[in-house]
Amino acid sequence: MKNIYAVLDIGSATVKLLVGEVVSANINVLFAKKITSHGIRKGQIENMPVVVSEIKQLVDEASKALGAMISKVALCIPSFHAHIYQSDGITKVNSPLDQITSEDIVRALKLSRRFTLKEDEEVISVIPAMFYLDTKSMKDIPIGEKSASLKVESLIITSKRSCYMVILMLLKKPEWKFWILQLMLMLVPKRRLMQSIFKKVRF
Repeated sequence: MKNIYAVLDIGSATVKLLVGEVVSANINVLFAKKITSHGIRKGQIENMPVVVSEIKQLVDEASKALGAMISKVALCIPSFHAHIYQSDGITKVNSPLDQITSEDIVRALKLSRRFTLKEDEEVISVIPAMFYLDTKSMKDIPIGEKSASLKVESLIITSKRSCYMVILMLLKKPEWKFWILQLMLMLVPKRRLMQSIFKKVRF
């Protein structure tokens, strides 16, 4: 199975779409295009139908060029209203043998986001920075390691709720299955991968 990823970046005045294939440690860019948006101004979506049309134009053009339908992309949202917090969450490991599972890690990450936010603030990403087990600490995901408890230090990224919700409304189309880079653990390596793909391309 080919590892092909599509990334959509809604910027301050442009919309970019990139499709890349990961082969071993290399990234082959299959499609990359940037268009100036007529519905976004200084990072604010002022004309939603126009932006929807522009995104559809890019997705359709990429699908035609690749000869395959693009139904799912990773979404990079504007960072104008982003804030980063340090937090942690601790949980008991539920396995009878004290072996850490993905469910334990996700539960600890969810607990790390339980702090008071501003009224118009929404959590959009929880990034694990360090894992603490009974006898050691590690940066790698500790699935299968033995420990009675698990503590996760994480970076919590938030954005202005009004901006975030507008983008969600923008992409809620039945024919699209857009997902956003946020909480679930399995998205973490993909997010780093997508960032590396964008760094390799000059639009």
